Amino acid sequence: VPFTIGGGIRSVEDAQAVLDAGADKVSVNSAAVARPGLLDELAEVFGAQCVVLAIDAKAGDDGWEVYVAGGRTPTGRDVVAWAREGVERLRAVPDGDAAHSALTQSTALCPPKPKEIEIATGRPRNAPLPFSIGRALPGT
Repeated sequence: VPFTIGGGIRSVEDAQAVLDAGADKVSVNSAAVARPGLLDELAEVFGAQCVVLAIDAKAGDDGWEVYVAGGRTPTGRDVVAWAREGVERLRAVPDGDAAHSALTQSTALCPPKPKEIEIATGRPRNAPLPFSIGRALPGT
């Protein structure tokens, strides 16, 4: 079972420290929103298979919005746009059509009905809904 560590990873050095401590993968969220180039750096040094982009999101009147700081702070970013950028930066899906297809198939990103999210997660409709996008290797 791969062991993924997240929280406080703001640099390649931070990621190296948790990988050296035994983690198989690193997960980034707020730091990547603040500095998207972090995804490029991590993928370049460790490979995309080692990096997970976690996204906290809340549904609003205009769709899903990215939140940071453990789901407490809105960013004004659209979830699907940020997820697509993250996929591209991690080089997880090389072409845009495939990225769009992979993203729209995710029920976490494009739920058919808000009530289904509440049932599946036990969270109210506007509570943060964490989900991750990364590149899984066979057997991981």
